[in-house]
Amino acid sequence: MKGHIRKRGNKYVIVVDLEKDHNNERRQKWFSGYDTKKAAQKDMPRILNEINTRNFIQPSKESFAAYLEKWILNKRSRLKASTFQVYKTHLRIHIIPKLGSYKLEKLNRLHLKTFFSYLENDLGLAPATIRKVHTFISSALSEAVKDGIVGKNVAAGLKTARIERKEIHVWDENNCYSFSIPVS
Repeated sequence: MKGHIRKRGNKYVIVVDLEKDHNNERRQKWFSGYDTKKAAQKDMPRILNEINTRNFIQPSKESFAAYLEKWILNKRSRLKASTFQVYKTHLRIHIIPKLGSYKLEKLNRLHLKTFFSYLENDLGLAPATIRKVHTFISSALSEAVKDGIVGKNVAAGLKTARIERKEIHVWDENNCYSFSIPVS
């Protein structure tokens, strides 16, 4: 594969020549958004390597909401009915209103950190609930990685609210005795 850099407006783009299609017509892939020619030159070997080794993942134009809707329907047969309803509720109430408009390829760790902070601080959800929502999002993104839709799971390794363990107080014999004596 060959590639070159060209100026487009006040930015630079990398143009990669791909294999010809079935009609023997030229195909190109453009990577835009470089502020300097040097930045484009620095990123070009990585892009060419990914395309040559077939590790390049075509960026998805699909929204996170659209992907989650398809993912949950495919997951339905492997979930208990009650778990499916909990997932659908989290989708409808929390996830889609805040994260659904992002394109799958544009979703990043900062978006998720802000979202989990919102769940904890603004909505006051319990840490266990936030962890369940995190697990749900991470599971969906892991499957998107396996399906070749995104390059990495941005929710993996993300820390959520800490679940506080309550200390258990065991009664001694006197506590049990005083509890069982009726007060008259």
